Amino acid sequence: MWDTIIPAAYEDAVYGNPLLIAVFEAEVEYMAHLLSPASVLLEVGCGSGKFCLSFVRRLSRIIGVDTSSIALDFLRKKDIFDEAIVRLVCGDAAQLNSLLASCPDLAECISRRHVVAACVMNTLGIMPAEVRPRVMREMLKAVSGSPRGEVFVVVFNSEFFEQGVLNFYAQVPRLCGAIKESDINWATADISVASTGYRSHWFSEGELSNLLCESGVEGYSITRMGIALLAVGRASSSVRSAGK
Repeated sequence: MWDTIIPAAYEDAVYGNPLLIAVFEAEVEYMAHLLSPASVLLEVGCGSGKFCLSFVRRLSRIIGVDTSSIALDFLRKKDIFDEAIVRLVCGDAAQLNSLLASCPDLAECISRRHVVAACVMNTLGIMPAEVRPRVMREMLKAVSGSPRGEVFVVVFNSEFFEQGVLNFYAQVPRLCGAIKESDINWATADISVASTGYRSHWFSEGELSNLLCESGVEGYSITRMGIALLAVGRASSSVRSAGK
């Protein structure tokens, strides 16, 4: 359904909401401490570019990956977009390394510099459950060849799921459709709107920790920030060996 969502409507809905703009500001601030001017930011699910373009004046290379060509076209038309810095790749994040391999200059850049692969604003939560570990492993593999590679993930905290339903999803039918009670699974913190196909999952801290461990993330930390959980870690030795 993401190819049918108007990017401007998405930005209005998400970044006009007090709950979510607080998450955005927190993740940008956190990321700023991870990056140096020589770092590479690789954003998985960059969408309309709100997050990655926050760093366009701080970095010399940003890579944005998304399945939606409509969102990427919208991103390119923003005044702040700089094609000398931002490289956009349209494709499935579950095939991230194949996408990067098709752009030799990007692969070489990643191999020589500190890279942070980011997936923020609960992008993992809108993916099918079976896809999330694959995407995480692809992100880890992408940074495993870097001299110092990290992953940065931001998901929504299931403890605040009811607040999110009432104060976000129910307020933005233009984004996700009109929600019925049958579209909500309170026990699992899932919303799946039958009329539009919109879905989103909110994570417990234990669930996020399990996903990180099972995907091969080590040395990670999880920080609670408003309605979100922010996690940062690096690829395990087994992932780094497999990536060579």
